[in-house]
Amino acid sequence: MTVPSIKAAGPALQAVQFRQPGGPVSRLAFVQEVERFRNHLKGKLRGYSPVKPPVVLLYESNSFAFAVRLFACAAENCTVLLPPNGQTGTLQELGKMADYGLGEVADSAALPNLEPDPRQFGSGQEAVQDDPPNLAWPDSPQLVFFTSGSTGQPKPVVRNWGQLNTEIQILEGLFGNRSCQAVLATVSHQHIYGLLFRLLWPLWRGNTIESTFEYPEHLATSLQTYSSAFIVSSPAHLTRLSEDNVLVPHKDRLASIFSSGGPLADATAVRLCRQLDMPVIQVYGSTETGGIAYREVEKQPAPGWQPFPGIRLQQDPESGRLCLSSPFIDADWLLLDDQGQVQQDGRFLLAGRSDRTIKLEEKRVNLDAVEGLLKQHDWVADGHILILEGQRMQLGAVVCLNDNGRCQLDFMGKKAVNECLKQHLLSKFERVCLPRKWRYVKQLPFNAQGKLMRAEMENLFEQTD
Repeated sequence: MTVPSIKAAGPALQAVQFRQPGGPVSRLAFVQEVERFRNHLKGKLRGYSPVKPPVVLLYESNSFAFAVRLFACAAENCTVLLPPNGQTGTLQELGKMADYGLGEVADSAALPNLEPDPRQFGSGQEAVQDDPPNLAWPDSPQLVFFTSGSTGQPKPVVRNWGQLNTEIQILEGLFGNRSCQAVLATVSHQHIYGLLFRLLWPLWRGNTIESTFEYPEHLATSLQTYSSAFIVSSPAHLTRLSEDNVLVPHKDRLASIFSSGGPLADATAVRLCRQLDMPVIQVYGSTETGGIAYREVEKQPAPGWQPFPGIRLQQDPESGRLCLSSPFIDADWLLLDDQGQVQQDGRFLLAGRSDRTIKLEEKRVNLDAVEGLLKQHDWVADGHILILEGQRMQLGAVVCLNDNGRCQLDFMGKKAVNECLKQHLLSKFERVCLPRKWRYVKQLPFNAQGKLMRAEMENLFEQTD
């Protein structure tokens, strides 16, 4: 299954493809910018063998600049590494796997920089040409995403453009009949969900692609400028939106709302449906598996998940975990970390994860990885990260300080020590993934069998900070 090329002919080229802080960028200007960047890469990458293509680490927060670099790299047969965030520690670690850096990685990763003279690129202005270039949609190079994996170390996940193109066709077949002028998103294009839903699929359809929105008020303001729009968001943003829904006055402009990156509570989904007169389309999948299923919750009890075309699931009788058969994985059947139950009509229910990799807000974080980095701090002898359940899931840290750490605690106070440890964790983890509550103990509570006693650690957090 292939995706048609972006054609450099016809009135559609004059449509706004990206709307950036510096102004609108037409589809033609995007095509021309990719061609200019591709020619720049040709000179920089001369001499590479097609058998061993160059590996480029790409992190760029601006969607237009990111798309230009991504398509130019694909056209020059580069393998592109997409880090999950722009934290210095993350870029330094993943930079060891790359030959070059591109985008906003120059100051963090010790790599030869492929960025050109900024005076030659990034203007988004159309050049006058009698015969504008064509842009063939990528179909062969590889993209490498990274997840925390079960060991807590960054785990590379290789996806090829053919798989992504198939997913685009699936999305178009399921949801493409809905009128959409623009795509408004609160999620990053550096992750598989954001890359597909807020960049590649709308780019293929010809929708206007907006900058990332952080606050619902900004989302509402932009929504008023379009006759119809998709919103691509996450459970964390949608939960906050449901508490004070500023989109209600403009709900007639909404074509669809998508949510992925973690579970959206059924009660929140029902509340949003009542507020906006449309159900949220929840998408279930992962970087490793690609898209798996979707559902639309209008009222409780919530329906099961409907597998995407070509997807099959069954339940492992011993563990209760789901097994997946998909065109996006190499194995015949893949045992997932999610437990669930398959219904007679082929839909399925989810019953929670079975490992220590969790989704916190829309971010995927491995608790072992957080613990491992915490223990590397000079003041820490031991530590444990646990999930604290409540109105919103958050993390708690139980920390055993060494002699130096205890001296610092006595001298600086708890709040200052908390901040020092948070700054240490920020080298690899985004702030949303950090523990919100901290407790300091002389030693971690182990039982006679050498097992940590979770109940005792949870009791530490019953007292207020």
